Amino acid sequence: MGDTKVNAKTAHITRTENEIFEQDLKEHLFHTAALCRGYMGKMGCAAMGYLAGILHDAGKAGSAFQGRMEAIREGRPDPGQKGGHASAGAVLLSRWGGKTDNFYKNFALQAICEAIFSHHAALPDNISPRLEDGYKARLQCEEAELSEIETYFWSEIISREDFEKLLEQAYGEAEAFVNRVKQCVRAQKEMEFFLGMAEKMLLSALIDADWLDSAISGAGGQLDFGDLDGEDDENLSREKLFTYFLDNLENGLREMNRSSKPINVWRNRISEQCKEAGAREGGVYTLSCPTGAGKTLAVTRFALTHCIRQGKERIFYIIPYLSIIDQTAKSIKKALAAGNREGTDELVENGILELHSQAEYKKGENGAGASWSGEEEPAADGDFWAQRMTEPIVLTTMVRFLNTFFARGTRNLRPAYQFQNAVLIFDEVQTLPVKQIALFNSLINYLTQLCGCTCVLCTATQPLLGETVKPVYPVKMAEPAALAELPPEAGEVFRRVQIEPRLKTVGYTQKELADFVWEKAEESGNALAILNTRDCALAVYSELAKRAGEAYKVYYLSTKLYAAHRKSIIEKVRGDLSCGEKIIVVSTSLIEAGIDFDFSCVVRSLAGMDSIVQAAGRCNREGLRGVETTYIVNPCQELESLAHLRDIREGAESSRRILGEFEKNKARFGGELLSEEAIHTYFSYYFWNRKEEMVYPIPGQNKVSLYGWLADNVDLVRSGEAHKVYEKKVLNQAFKTAAEHFSVIEERGNSVFVPRGRGKEIWEEIQRNTKPGKTDYKYIRSLLKEAQQYVVNLQNYEIEKLGKGAIQWEDKMGMYVLNEMYYDEKAGITGEISSNMPIHMF
Repeated sequence: MGDTKVNAKTAHITRTENEIFEQDLKEHLFHTAALCRGYMGKMGCAAMGYLAGILHDAGKAGSAFQGRMEAIREGRPDPGQKGGHASAGAVLLSRWGGKTDNFYKNFALQAICEAIFSHHAALPDNISPRLEDGYKARLQCEEAELSEIETYFWSEIISREDFEKLLEQAYGEAEAFVNRVKQCVRAQKEMEFFLGMAEKMLLSALIDADWLDSAISGAGGQLDFGDLDGEDDENLSREKLFTYFLDNLENGLREMNRSSKPINVWRNRISEQCKEAGAREGGVYTLSCPTGAGKTLAVTRFALTHCIRQGKERIFYIIPYLSIIDQTAKSIKKALAAGNREGTDELVENGILELHSQAEYKKGENGAGASWSGEEEPAADGDFWAQRMTEPIVLTTMVRFLNTFFARGTRNLRPAYQFQNAVLIFDEVQTLPVKQIALFNSLINYLTQLCGCTCVLCTATQPLLGETVKPVYPVKMAEPAALAELPPEAGEVFRRVQIEPRLKTVGYTQKELADFVWEKAEESGNALAILNTRDCALAVYSELAKRAGEAYKVYYLSTKLYAAHRKSIIEKVRGDLSCGEKIIVVSTSLIEAGIDFDFSCVVRSLAGMDSIVQAAGRCNREGLRGVETTYIVNPCQELESLAHLRDIREGAESSRRILGEFEKNKARFGGELLSEEAIHTYFSYYFWNRKEEMVYPIPGQNKVSLYGWLADNVDLVRSGEAHKVYEKKVLNQAFKTAAEHFSVIEERGNSVFVPRGRGKEIWEEIQRNTKPGKTDYKYIRSLLKEAQQYVVNLQNYEIEKLGKGAIQWEDKMGMYVLNEMYYDEKAGITGEISSNMPIHMF
């Protein structure tokens, strides 16, 4: 139980089935402050972190909150509290700091105050599109409460003298930090973006410190600060652990490179260059390798070496698609394990975290089944611990990475402070959406220049992120930026495929395109056709399936099939290819990244050069058949409409320009459409055409961008000052509005659950276990996570077209559920009743 002294205050009360745990407020403030100081010390802002921690729950010392705790202690209903407790500490700090014209002091005070009053909500709009001052609105608290809280704070937490010393330290840190920012940036707008990121880092550190101490205390435990300073469970230092991983990786590479085949010689040379580069200083690097060059293990070798040589604490491997994260994780785990045997090394299993929407985590030992009072986040399951991202190696998605810094919700922001003194590997970085480029560039600059991170941009088609022009600030690349350089003769070794344009003036009809794919399959023994839209892919698949008979196995892959179904088909295709079966696969672009097929022939709809290169990577992947061909075709508009697919349409137009220039002057591109010069020229055209879109423009609002909201927010500030409703501050960002508008992927359509196979069992389990008063929410949550493997995303018009007999909304699932007779075992959701399914009505 908590402290029983007269002045003791309660931070929170936790009830489990057998016990009640109560944490003293003084203990909670000190613990949170100590953690937050440690987190922010890496940025040189330890005192700012400590102040945020020691003041964040000061409002709980008031009578209103303590009255709530007394009611809960006695078993009475929680009476609630007007206005909550989060603002009191911020109000007091603002008053104690006073008004000043000193920029550095104002930055420290505003940053700490915003972190304090946002630790249960979100950062406010300092000035909103309605010209409302969100900062001023949050600095509100009952005066009677403030007096009581202030008395407790000075008598029980810290003396005025020690507080003044701490505040002066914070001012000094703020000045030093802002001066570092000034040395890094090229414009005021970029500077204010950096200061906004610093605010997010501080709030992130406070949220995690608060939640962590509350979770451990709420389970009856005590925070052991020695367990939280970067040591793993086996008490090996990070350096020793990374050395262990690197030794295992290099033992495996030696075995792999025993072959004297030229391609293995060059793979080894790339890997060796990456290891040597690990000794370099931090910065932003590139690894531009041809498909099949061993990029994954080479960049992992760099990262481990860099961590050892430069004292980095963590490696983040950031992957664009969920569809390839499992494959990448298996590859890395196997390579780092003793004896290179997957699933046999406990250090690897415990040291690598896969963090994404479909991952399952071990339940935390503490806090299961707890009922909380005090407004902190409970440690109810393994998700709580996984989301802290404390493991030595974290594999996650680009969506989660960007959501950490830009999406709404304290749960998203919580791990942001972990992106300090780390190595960040961005795989297939060319897939970054255009509208995110300005945010991504400035964020990467912030993390590398102010947070001690090293970033690696990996791809076979390197986008020109270091060459963007206004209004986008370019990434500041290291010099030299490339981790590995290949001479021209190496290109010949990796040259396994050539690009051959087969464009028609009016484009291919459905029959013409099917005929072309069939012809190439007949010549090569198999063929892969990658088309830009699901409708086009389905139409060509249907045409081919009609004529295939026993001659070919024909497969269809698109997001009209649920994920588990796609995985099953992919495994069948792999098996057929390894056995030399005659097969044709018709797919959308989902197949291009990370699915290591090896076809003799690929046919690709005209798209961006980056997509064409990815498609070519599925052709003659192992280089066993000389040089094979990837054909570029252009389906007619009726077959493949790109009217609503701007990224693909713009990419295709830039590629068409490259194809035209190549025909006129092949020597300029070294006679090769896959050359570095061709890719560089493509991105220069593509980025120039779309530079105004890179700042995340807000639809329907002229010249308003999300980047602007998160930087100087100049238009709203000027308007607010002109109307005399706003006084400019150090931080003027519209944080809340920006977070509400942010989305990595456009949220189009709705999730539709398909009750087939294991999906049907999940559906039945949810029906059985959701009853009034008897619902096991933890179990339901685990089922819903598993259910994501059986979900298809459909546009609204597609749902309307299916009609009520085919689909219905299910509250228990929180999504639509498909009548399974409308799901075809080969083509997925087609809008027609499948002939191979039993009749099953709702």
